[in-house]
Amino acid sequence: MNLILLDDADFIGPNTARLTGRRAQHLTGQLKAGPGKICKAGRRNGPTGEGAVIAVDDDGSVTLEFTALSAPPPPSKVTLLCALPRPKTFHKVVHTATVLGVKRMIFFETYKVEKSYWQSPMLSPEAIAETVIESLEQGADTVMPEITLIRRFKPFVEDQLAAIAQNSPILIAHPGEVTVPPAAAGPLTLVVGPEGGFTDYELNLLQTRGGMLYALGPRILRTEFAVTALLARLG
Repeated sequence: MNLILLDDADFIGPNTARLTGRRAQHLTGQLKAGPGKICKAGRRNGPTGEGAVIAVDDDGSVTLEFTALSAPPPPSKVTLLCALPRPKTFHKVVHTATVLGVKRMIFFETYKVEKSYWQSPMLSPEAIAETVIESLEQGADTVMPEITLIRRFKPFVEDQLAAIAQNSPILIAHPGEVTVPPAAAGPLTLVVGPEGGFTDYELNLLQTRGGMLYALGPRILRTEFAVTALLARLG
């Protein structure tokens, strides 16, 4: 945990927060925090700064005085659209994208996405929020990403893709000859398919809506590795 993420509900005064549970245990256990200890902290969807430990109570709770010092790290310029992978991989993708600063992720259905994935409890809002919070703490960020799950590929591409991209380049990750990304300093929309790849129909539909094929090379990568490599390359 590289940052203690503070919720509005934690605050018992204008700048005073009281922590219990996992975060308090991290402070007192791993950081050996006592009164006077300074740790990196941030307010959810707000500034980053420092948390000075005021007190450690007998019940294990920790009281911090928060001082805001700076804005959160700048976000990634990439909007990530990804075919829903298996649930454990989904959480790896969410973790990686959140740590790398992606603020909008959409997971969608394709022909090769297993229908059972959508019923997994690992896709519950609570499970997703837990992964996001841990990822923000890892990346020392405070801004929660927007994560959306969408069924029905064709209506999604035909009716929503253009509005999501908002005239930004749409790159379709697809194995092939290495491609040079567009020299655009602004936003990018990255589309990542299932591990079995898009069908020809899906690929053609994406291309008719302005998508351009983008490749790191001919090798086929697992979804979590592909997303990591693509976001590292595209920023």
